[in-house]
Amino acid sequence: MPDRTLRRAVTTAALVFIGAALLIFSGLLAGTAQDAVYLLLPVTWLTVCCGLAGLALSRTRRAG
Repeated sequence: MPDRTLRRAVTTAALVFIGAALLIFSGLLAGTAQDAVYLLLPVTWLTVCCGLAGLALSRTRRAG
């Protein structure tokens, strides 16, 4: 079931995004670690958006 796999990927990416954002905004990281997490945020955000778009398209194709 690709729908379940895609849903799991979107959920994982969303949790990574939330966790990385919390780490950055809490100020626990400094230096290189903070830079790495900061660079990870746009990638996870893009993954979440693309995954949600994929889920919407799969539901549209299934309904039509």
